[in-house]
Amino acid sequence: MLAPEQGTCLHDTLDDNSHKHAYAVSTDLEYGARRAVELLGNEVIRYRREVLKQGVFDDSAYVEATGIGGRGTGGRVLSSVDAQ
Repeated sequence: MLAPEQGTCLHDTLDDNSHKHAYAVSTDLEYGARRAVELLGNEVIRYRREVLKQGVFDDSAYVEATGIGGRGTGGRVLSSVDAQ
């Protein structure tokens, strides 16, 4: 019955159920996304260690490519004046 004399109508019941289902899907998607990022990060670490034979915390390639950071720079951007 769409509009019963007592209790909740069908529309309210369906609406409540859809909200509960949407929350469950959102929670599952959040977990899946977090797990995917974790797996990708672990694969990057494995690749750096085993294939490239680099340390995980070796930032020299990053500093060379971007000019940012590095030891002794205080994390600031290096300019051509700093390099001289």
